[in-house]
Amino acid sequence: MSDGKVETLRAVIEAVNRRDLDALSKLLAPDVEIVPIRAAVEGNTAYAGQDAAAEWLAALDDSWATMTAAVERFRDGGNCVLGVGRVRGCGRESGVQFDVEAAAVARFRGGRVTYLHLSTDVAKAIDEAGLSE
Repeated sequence: MSDGKVETLRAVIEAVNRRDLDALSKLLAPDVEIVPIRAAVEGNTAYAGQDAAAEWLAALDDSWATMTAAVERFRDGGNCVLGVGRVRGCGRESGVQFDVEAAAVARFRGGRVTYLHLSTDVAKAIDEAGLSE
């Protein structure tokens, strides 16, 4: 585990699960780009810059009555970290429950996350991180 990157990604996930904007903002670079799971469905839904964390957390709360992530394993790829686990929750309006395998790819600069891509396509996330199964 180089330079605490795994611990930083773990802290990001914990802050998102708590919807703790202050803690999350301290872990993200000012020019962060966040590509949430919903981007695969909705197209170009990404959040960038100073307000990315606040916009993303607000969108999560608008869409989901509950939503939490649990990472079961991390892999340090040097310039990025891959986290694989499960995302569980319930749609705010639909009430539909979900439990899916998901992955997070994070890139770093100066100990802070500059890029966070969340996906339900674990194989693609592994490729994006430059890691092999």
